[in-house]
Amino acid sequence: MLFNRLPFCEQLLIWAVRKWAETPEDDSNLHKTLQTAFRLAKAPEAYVALDGFLTVLFATTMQTIDFRSHKSQEVSADEYRFLAVVAALQVSDNRKAAETLVAAWMPPAAQRIGLEQCELLSRDLALANHRLSPREGGVLAMSTSNFKHQFSTRRQT
Repeated sequence: MLFNRLPFCEQLLIWAVRKWAETPEDDSNLHKTLQTAFRLAKAPEAYVALDGFLTVLFATTMQTIDFRSHKSQEVSADEYRFLAVVAALQVSDNRKAAETLVAAWMPPAAQRIGLEQCELLSRDLALANHRLSPREGGVLAMSTSNFKHQFSTRRQT
């Protein structure tokens, strides 16, 4: 799928992840830019959680993660996986699906810490009415060359 066809919240997340991944650590402008973006999206605390998740992810990852340039129109399988993790955590009692999604990226201890941050991100986005959209008729399917998992994105009320 093309980046510009994603809903706003998903565009924001992919753009933020891309900017975070491609900007040097010591660039203070990055943090100001991302903080402003999430503040304008009415989810200012979500940036802190995103930064926490990405810090854990990139410090502990067990493989190369394909987060594209912020100018790319194509969305990578890893970017879709990230969206799937956040979407899974917006559904009650769906942490197992999120754990399965990040298992290829992080060892178990890092998964626990990273998912705590991602749960905060997911919650903060939901509180600002930014819900990730279900795909394929209510089922979000993630597929990469060595990974396939499906879970329901049905919202429980």
